[in-house]
Amino acid sequence: MTSSWRELLGKVIKKTSERHLIAEAIGVSSTTLQRWATNRSDPRMETQRVMFEVLPQFQPEFAELIEREYPHLSLNTATASEYVQEIPSEFYARVLNAHAISSSLLRASAVSTLILQQMLEQLDPQQQGTVVFVVQYAHPLPQHKIRSLRVTQARAAAPWRYPIEHFVMFLGAESQMGHAVLSGHQNIMHSRDARERWYPSHPTPTEGSFVAHPIVRADRTAGCLFVNSPEPNLFSHSHLDLIQAYADLSVLMFRPDEFYPLDQIELGLMPSYEIQQPYLATFQQRITRHMILASRNQQSLTRAQAEQSVWREIEEELLRLSFDLQSQLASSSAM
Repeated sequence: MTSSWRELLGKVIKKTSERHLIAEAIGVSSTTLQRWATNRSDPRMETQRVMFEVLPQFQPEFAELIEREYPHLSLNTATASEYVQEIPSEFYARVLNAHAISSSLLRASAVSTLILQQMLEQLDPQQQGTVVFVVQYAHPLPQHKIRSLRVTQARAAAPWRYPIEHFVMFLGAESQMGHAVLSGHQNIMHSRDARERWYPSHPTPTEGSFVAHPIVRADRTAGCLFVNSPEPNLFSHSHLDLIQAYADLSVLMFRPDEFYPLDQIELGLMPSYEIQQPYLATFQQRITRHMILASRNQQSLTRAQAEQSVWREIEEELLRLSFDLQSQLASSSAM
């Protein structure tokens, strides 16, 4: 009986002709295959999946043996969403081209649309309902600290029924996203229970896996990418590496002045989405009010300036509301 996947591989590539064919199919050299078989080097996780795919006649035995050595790696062919590739080189070219030819007003939208769509295609090829958010710092007033994050872009794979693209929410230090940007590291929650245990202010109605990865440029950050898959315990090392690669590429979504050093970030606490909803629902009304007031006072105010003022207005109200709620909770506990 074969004792390891390396021994099985050694038997499969014993014939030189077979070794060359398998090496070519995997995309490595014959020497590399021999080094794997003799335990002189290890294949990358994603290469292990490719090797599994090109050996269909040995798949059951190969899966059992390789998962014995790497318990975190699932090679179950029924779970096609487990198969994750690197970002295609031609996609980098598409993003760079969009960044180069787009006007300054449309650049962020053009680049983010490309990146989020490609992310969903790779992370959720079977369209199970994965959601990807771009979570960006809420722009502070000059000489002020950053107090919150805000969801500014969103995309979802089917079967979502409502326009997730218009989803908006403020987040603070109480959130998984806030934790990720403050720590500067990827934050992974493999189940709903784990996430709600660590971040109880933002419960999720369904089971799933959750990853927040900061978007970093040198020693500054602009926010983070947040990925929510409906499958618990989904994200393998290859998934996480892919999300990191997309976070690196997402730097192109932002202007240089949208990146901030850590000493400018002082996140407050934000209430749950349900509590935020009535405030967020007044966004368009507030925009209209600001524009009318500026017109009456014969002041110059663009739509973009009005939006920024309204976001700051809502942010301040939510921060104050959260502080009041925390104070009430503390008073109740002390009684």
